[in-house]
Amino acid sequence: MTTQPERWSEALRQATREALTEFAFAPNEGVVGFKHVGSGSGTIAVSDLLRGRLRMVDRETKQETTFADADELMDAGWAID
Repeated sequence: MTTQPERWSEALRQATREALTEFAFAPNEGVVGFKHVGSGSGTIAVSDLLRGRLRMVDRETKQETTFADADELMDAGWAID
């Protein structure tokens, strides 16, 4: 059985930072997919990203969380999928 890392690799953190600051992502149906280090996944709407808003919606629970910046998002366990 494999376990998820407690923190994403620096390479993935850098890819996430670039995706969020340079819009280097491939949207799917108007959203960008993210994965969580613990489990689960979420999305941020492209329209939110273009306005500088990091509003994550958990795919399972539908809970919304807004982050101040890419570092806060990654420190909470999220990374680009």
